[in-house]
Amino acid sequence: MEWFHHPDFSLTVARRQATERFLDALALGTGMVCTAGWSAVRGTLPSDSALRSAANRLAKSGFVTKAPHQGKGQVLRLTDEGTARLPAYLRTRHPWPRKWDRRWYVVLFDVPEARRDYRRGLRDFLKSLRAGCLQMSVWVAPYDIRPQFHDLLLAAGIAEYAILFEARTVLGKPAHDIVHQAWDIDRLQELHLDYLQQAEKAEAWLVDAVPTAEEFHRLAAQEHAALRRAMDDDPLLPEPIWPRDYRGPDVLEAHRRLVRRMSEIRIAPAK
Repeated sequence: MEWFHHPDFSLTVARRQATERFLDALALGTGMVCTAGWSAVRGTLPSDSALRSAANRLAKSGFVTKAPHQGKGQVLRLTDEGTARLPAYLRTRHPWPRKWDRRWYVVLFDVPEARRDYRRGLRDFLKSLRAGCLQMSVWVAPYDIRPQFHDLLLAAGIAEYAILFEARTVLGKPAHDIVHQAWDIDRLQELHLDYLQQAEKAEAWLVDAVPTAEEFHRLAAQEHAALRRAMDDDPLLPEPIWPRDYRGPDVLEAHRRLVRRMSEIRIAPAK
């Protein structure tokens, strides 16, 4: 059973990312019951002891709260700090702005070759803001990134190398042309489609399957990794400038549906 197989996937590494999957699972509902019958949504963590340890670590860090549940186990809920740790596409049910004020925020920079590590860090920062690269030194975003840019001015002294503009038009091109030039939309759509196809197969398999705990943990870890591949580089553009045939909402809905199905599945008893 390898519905979400990927050559870069490692189950060992995935086990180390169990806390991320734990938070992602909590994001799907108002709370999660932590009892002996739940291993962080049945398979997100490899054992009940791992579940308890992860819950205690997250509570100590302030990412979740714990409360008694009907005399058995505990109910876990995300705090605001825990929600902030989630990827942007999991913090709300609809992470895309429904309106757009037709403003672009354009970052221009010129960092000398002698400071190429600084330049690489700046590009990584802009990518983390989901800005798009028009050219190596020209980046754009359709949402206001002035607060983050101001923080960078204070923390990294970027004023010597970069400047931020607000513009109504960029290169005189239509918004959808800018989108396709600044982001790799073709690649993004391939990743979305790949996730949807694999999720459909996995969901069909779960209808009659009684997986072992190991099979279930592998599926949970692979699904988590596949979702990250599909969505981590998604710019989450405002709806008015979505590319044609954009499938981001379909991916998140498939993820929610699959994880709900996984939370209900019966695990084969250990031999």
